[in-house]
Amino acid sequence: MKNTKHLLSTLIALGATLALVGLAGCGTPAKSGHSTTKSSKVTKAKKKKTTAKKTTAASSSQKQTLWNATKDQQLKDFIAQWAPTMGQSYTEYDGKTPLKTSVGTTYPDALKGIKIEQTTPGTIGWAPTGEGKYDYNVVAIYNYDGSVPPLPNHITYVFAFHEGSPIALVDQTRDGWPILTPTRNTEVKNSFAQIANASASDNAGTSDSTEASDSTGTSDNNDSDTTASDSTSTSAETQAAIKNRPMSAQAIGVMIMMLRGDDVANDENLTFDNNTASYPYLVSSGTAVTQIPFHYNQFTITYAIRNPNYNDSDQVFDDHTISTSDLRRKFYRTPAQQQAVEAVVARLKH
Repeated sequence: MKNTKHLLSTLIALGATLALVGLAGCGTPAKSGHSTTKSSKVTKAKKKKTTAKKTTAASSSQKQTLWNATKDQQLKDFIAQWAPTMGQSYTEYDGKTPLKTSVGTTYPDALKGIKIEQTTPGTIGWAPTGEGKYDYNVVAIYNYDGSVPPLPNHITYVFAFHEGSPIALVDQTRDGWPILTPTRNTEVKNSFAQIANASASDNAGTSDSTEASDSTGTSDNNDSDTTASDSTSTSAETQAAIKNRPMSAQAIGVMIMMLRGDDVANDENLTFDNNTASYPYLVSSGTAVTQIPFHYNQFTITYAIRNPNYNDSDQVFDDHTISTSDLRRKFYRTPAQQQAVEAVVARLKH
């Protein structure tokens, strides 16, 4: 009997022990599962913070870039608005397809070893962000091939950053290696600077500047035209007066020089003569080579440009004709254009 009780007690004790062990074993996975969930949440939070930091850094990097897609589009919009007022059409280098000018220069290859202001002060190369390895980091190239003799001719604008500052360069060489010089065209120069220095939110690409621009000829420095349009608030009578403002012989002479591509804005030797032997009027830069004799009526202007390839058996001048209305449309359409031309007329030497 005693043995039976003892055995029963032993079995009860053993059962209790096993139950406790089972309860302990069941509790462990629950605790472990809770810990895993918490760890997962912490990991996800860390990933979100890391992603946010990367996004912020990328955004900050884009804002700090000297040149980006937004500014590039603003420059493109400016060129598209400005070029037609000059009777020009520019082709943009797209970063892939080489851009070839009418004189045979091909960009961006021509940038290698190119001269700047007759010297080679540093390296220059294509760098779309403006932050390349060069002294002059080029962000945009635009070319116009001229159609007015002497041919071929072109105007090529190279927009770059030099030591972090924007600079608009231009090449118009007709033979030999290109020579880039800072443009004296204030509208092109100022518009590029405004776009380059603007923040992403600024609307710097739509300049209302009425400063001087290039002519349709072969010289970048014809700071005589503008992109200013007639104000919508101007009365019909005033617009008609502007449109029909008489053009003097001196003004026509200045515009013919602009058409050829002469630097009328900066030339201090411009002269005007009348009662000449073969033509009633003549303009020049003070030398026989630069002379342009001309005559005109209400509808047509005929002018003569010296043939650069003439010899003793050839005629010295080649005649060209342009309608009076076309010349007006190119250089004498807006008040700002008229003011620019008349400013040159005022200092003509006789």
